[in-house]
Amino acid sequence: MNSLRDIFKLLEHESNSSYAILNRSVADYNVRYKFPVEYDDGQRHIQLWLPSLIILIATIIGYFGNGLIVAASVINPKLQGSCNILLVMTVIADSIHMTSHWYYFYIVTISADNFIPYSECLKFNLIPQFFLISGVVFTLFVGLDRLYAVTFPISYNTTSKAQLLTGCVLVSLICSSYFTAISLNDLRESGGQRRVLCIIIQSLGGRAYTDFFHFSFALTVADLIIYSGVWLRLRKSSLSISTSNADFKVFKSLFVIILLVAVGWFVNASMMSLVVPHLVDDDYNCIVSAYFGVLVNVAASLSVLPLYLYSHEYRKTIDKIVRRSAVSKYQISPLSGSSSDDVNN
Repeated sequence: MNSLRDIFKLLEHESNSSYAILNRSVADYNVRYKFPVEYDDGQRHIQLWLPSLIILIATIIGYFGNGLIVAASVINPKLQGSCNILLVMTVIADSIHMTSHWYYFYIVTISADNFIPYSECLKFNLIPQFFLISGVVFTLFVGLDRLYAVTFPISYNTTSKAQLLTGCVLVSLICSSYFTAISLNDLRESGGQRRVLCIIIQSLGGRAYTDFFHFSFALTVADLIIYSGVWLRLRKSSLSISTSNADFKVFKSLFVIILLVAVGWFVNASMMSLVVPHLVDDDYNCIVSAYFGVLVNVAASLSVLPLYLYSHEYRKTIDKIVRRSAVSKYQISPLSGSSSDDVNN
């Protein structure tokens, strides 16, 4: 209990101070579209490609881990509840949004264009941007699903899973479409010729950029409140000790996931709003933001780790998947020219 109170006190102080100054760093378009001209020379610069490399490595790790989460839910009926399916939707959305990082890596490492027209950046990020928003929304719904389950268990058990999931998907589509529409409208009005460092948040055009920070901030705070509420509810649950412990261990993994992402986001937002505007030249803001974005991306790529450590069902299923893959990999294949009898023997 004390540790949770300490976390909330820290987050309350951090969020209040960050939010008060957040508009300066995200809404000042003159700062947003500046970049250091010395890096606009068609050459590779470690200051640009290093964060893209770290994020790309995190992306590859995330693909592997997210794939295990999806596969575990497909093959294990016990991992096909609405919460598990929402978690699958979250990691799929995250994996699609991560495809943006390949283009970012290509621009600053392979082609060395470094800064490209906004129209090009949006073209390659339109779908990843859409699923970036969806992933944020689905993360909230995972927590709401658990809160509903532990607060109103009878009502939850009689609620249609299909209707619940359909509602979540519709809300996600509406939120994502809002940001996409604003970005496309900004492209139409501005012509898209301004040049940007093509990280995914730079593809959010016009007020979508500012709204995304406010939206993410609000949902991250809501996530922390909801997930903490479920945590406390499970601790005080009147269920049997065995059932309560099982539920608590499963949710513990979800709580760790959201805490990792929330801390990464708060560090990112705080540094970009409190530190960078005062210590970093405006021309370098876009580069510094790429480095602080590493924290959120690394946290998002590690979702499988808490599930594996704290959830017996996920751990058992993932071990089974890995063993199957290992057996398939090391199976002896028929040699060219060998008879079937040789193979069978």
